[in-house]
Amino acid sequence: MNRQLKRILALITLASLVAAVGALAWRWREAGDVAAVFAGPKPFRAMMLLAMPVVMGGLLTFSIHAQGDRKPSRYEAGFVGLTLVTHFGLLAVIQGWMTLVYLGGALPDREYVTRLLAAFMGLGMSVRGNVFAKLPAPGADEAGSWSRTARRSGLILFVTGLALAACAILLPMPGVITALGGAFFLVLMVNQAQRKATAALDN
Repeated sequence: MNRQLKRILALITLASLVAAVGALAWRWREAGDVAAVFAGPKPFRAMMLLAMPVVMGGLLTFSIHAQGDRKPSRYEAGFVGLTLVTHFGLLAVIQGWMTLVYLGGALPDREYVTRLLAAFMGLGMSVRGNVFAKLPAPGADEAGSWSRTARRSGLILFVTGLALAACAILLPMPGVITALGGAFFLVLMVNQAQRKATAALDN
């Protein structure tokens, strides 16, 4: 993780914190009572708003410490960076939706937002798959098994991402939800296969 990526993620986290505090302050200002901040039919929404920047900060801290002193390759750094920016962006979108719900503002159409998020996730998955297929092995890979697994994993992510984006545009909502579940399952399978390939390098 380079300095520029840290700044981008830190800015997203800071914007999330400002949005959360601003929404709570606005509710307090409108009601004139601090108790109104946590009032309403679903008082946990205020806590969820504050939880978002905490989650982002935790992910950022964990990612920085996980890298340690090891210098990642160019492709590895790009893959991790793209993944983190995508996840932070999704969290920011979710928080924006929650903020509108909390403040009682005009909400965009739920189906439209779901399709937009699914398409965004699909395109991000395709880009990450393209990068992942080019990652060098993290250790000695004389048999080339890790590289072959990485190429297959990258191809699966690439095709699945494009398919998910197409489903988000073309299918009815039940099909979009099913496609999201299927994509999540495939990502879990790819992660498991890559962990096994990485573990084999250490043996």
